[in-house]
Amino acid sequence: MALAMGHVIVKEGLYDKTFVANWSVGFAEYSAFVQNKTPEWAAGITGINADTIRRIAREVAAAKPAVIDSWSGTSHHTNG
Repeated sequence: MALAMGHVIVKEGLYDKTFVANWSVGFAEYSAFVQNKTPEWAAGITGINADTIRRIAREVAAAKPAVIDSWSGTSHHTNG
């Protein structure tokens, strides 16, 4: 789901372009990697509707400031 959200955010240009230009490394590679990670692709894996994935990606991108802490909770467990 996170990759599909990244796909939407990159494809729709919803990321902070100034921040990416000044403070990131590897964004071009990330953009290329998520190019085919569509919400439809993720829907088949997660069972979450593609439109819901798009909506959540847009909401996350619009929230400023924001952070998604993905390294706690279930991600610390096998198959989390």
